[in-house]
Amino acid sequence: MRIIELSKSQFHSFLKRAKVVGIDEDYAYDVYHLSCDIIRDATQADVFGKYETNNPVDQMFYVVGEVQFYFRNIPLERRESVKKDDDLKQNFAIMVADKYLSLSFFKYSEKRFSNKYLPQISTIQVYLNFFLNTLQSLSKNNPRVSLVLDIFNKSVKLASTSISLLVEGHESEAFSGWRTLHECECILLILDKYGDDAVDAYNRHILYGQAYRNFYDKETTDKIFVDIKKQMKDLGLKSKDMKKWIEYGWIKEINALPDEERESLHLNFRDGVEKLSGLEECSKDYDLSSELIHSTPTLIYKDDLFFYFKTLTCVYSTFFRLEEMFYRLYQKSATPEAIKSYEAMRKVYIPILQFTHETNIKDFNEYNQNRARVRKNSPNKGEESK
Repeated sequence: MRIIELSKSQFHSFLKRAKVVGIDEDYAYDVYHLSCDIIRDATQADVFGKYETNNPVDQMFYVVGEVQFYFRNIPLERRESVKKDDDLKQNFAIMVADKYLSLSFFKYSEKRFSNKYLPQISTIQVYLNFFLNTLQSLSKNNPRVSLVLDIFNKSVKLASTSISLLVEGHESEAFSGWRTLHECECILLILDKYGDDAVDAYNRHILYGQAYRNFYDKETTDKIFVDIKKQMKDLGLKSKDMKKWIEYGWIKEINALPDEERESLHLNFRDGVEKLSGLEECSKDYDLSSELIHSTPTLIYKDDLFFYFKTLTCVYSTFFRLEEMFYRLYQKSATPEAIKSYEAMRKVYIPILQFTHETNIKDFNEYNQNRARVRKNSPNKGEESK
């Protein structure tokens, strides 16, 4: 493998372009130069024959990371003397060479069923990216000002993360991420349906949660807990129910709820938040995702392709519900020109996404049918088909 080594001036130029600050550039270059020598020696082995060359910029950033991380813990008055330690410099170079070679040429990679270019992946990611760019200006990360938009922003990030994990070959992790996404969408549907009444209740319980986690001084915390205990007493709840009340009690405080419906709600997600949101149809998928999170045998001996399809179908279903909500919110907050532009995009992409979702479901159903046939004909029917 041919080793490309940056000159000192090139090295400094790349650091400047990357806006790297707070580093001794000459010292960093010395480490970089030593790491090139180590890589040059290591790559004489035949195993590197299929690789034509290295990536000097990637290698440079490993140097930056090692040097910056180490020296941030060294007092300023000691740094110059520490830099004179040639053994330390050599150790940095060895670390850089190890990390560069291992993570560039021998990086572990899961078996993948997808890539970022497939329409099932790229189409929804384009739409999610639009959401994130739009929400960047609307979301204020302040529950008193933009609670719904803030939760929506987090939901879109979770959806995008699940799709990205599928591309990387992490199907069970992607489906585990959908679980949190589903919790967020249920909360959003309730806040959207019941408006300010629900928003105020949710904000109160954010305050309660922060007090429970000791975000405030003792006097403020004690005052908040007086309110919490009074509410719990009025409802006949015991001290053991406090955490459940803090997390889920807000759904009981929505004034627009009929008393009978309020009484039917439990202080948990499935029989409380999910039930009130009207998405009980997702409860089986939610339970399956929970099994992955809690490290049951379902996680260890998982069927990767099953969870690939399951994640795709669940994320797409959630996406359509979120998109309808976003459209309503956007119509209230955006300019007429922005709304017109979004509607043009919506007209093009939503039918494509719906067709893609239908295709995902069809592929998933066919896979499940084939899977069932294999299991039926397998001599070890209790085992998962490979």
